[in-house]
Order: sequence, then C-alpha cells, then structure tokens
Amino acid sequence: MLRNTCLSLFAVLVLSATPLAGAADAGPWTDLGGGIAGVTGIPVLAGQGALSAGTPGDITLSSAAPSAPCLLFFSFLEVGVPFKGGTLSAYPPLATFLFSTNPAGSVTLPWSTWPAGLPAGLELFFQTAVADTTAVQNVALSNLLRGVIQP
Repeated sequence: MLRNTCLSLFAVLVLSATPLAGAADAGPWTDLGGGIAGVTGIPVLAGQGALSAGTPGDITLSSAAPSAPCLLFFSFLEVGVPFKGGTLSAYPPLATFLFSTNPAGSVTLPWSTWPAGLPAGLELFFQTAVADTTAVQNVALSNLLRGVIQP
C-alpha cells in the first residue's frame, strides 16, 4: 500500500512539476550543509555533471568511514526529520540505495546518460547515512545535496 502511494506520488510530482524560478540558472548542484560527524568529520556528498538529458555524471561520497555500509536517500522534497541524533533532510525518501565505501572512505556512483523526460527546474535531494562507530548513535550523516534538472 505505502509503496503504491509513493509510486503514485512520484508520478504526480514528475508529471506535474513546475520549474522553480531561477533554479535552472543556479547550476545543477548545491551543497545545503548539515550532517553528523564521524571518524573523519562530516561525510561529504558532491555531484558532478549537467543533469541534462543524455549527459554523464556522478555522485561522490568522501570523508566517510572506511569500508562502511552506507544508505543513500533520494527525495523530491527537503523535509528535516530527526534521525540517529541528527537531521535527515532528504525526506520522505522516494528511494534508498545501499552500498559500501572503499578503504579510503569514499565511493562514486556514476551514470553514463542522464534520463530524458524530467522537467527542467525539478529539484532532487540526496543525503547519505554511513555506519560509523565514532558518530552519534553509530551513524554519520552527509551534507544534504540538491540537484536541479537542467534544460
């Protein structure tokens, strides 16, 4: 039931999204701050690429605990909710992706071609939770990363 509701919400948001005034002019990626420090400080989530149909890019997590499981949250909204002693802002999550950092505490999630069909100006929010025994409640949170779909 909840999954069907989320999928329906996803379809409504994507199909009816109104581009934000000036959003496309600001560039595709913005670090919105936040996070919970772990063994090497606050994990850093960064994006590269134009977020235009057909273009390559990636999201990279760095400064995280080495060889640690991570959960990437993806949302169309920025709503701060309490999470493991901090604030999860990529909420409600439309999808989550489980992966692990490398021994240096980073991971890159690339794409070769950004999909077509998403309206310019649509905002996407990303944040990562990383298992880290030195963090509050054993979880470090990355900064909140906003991507804006470009024409």
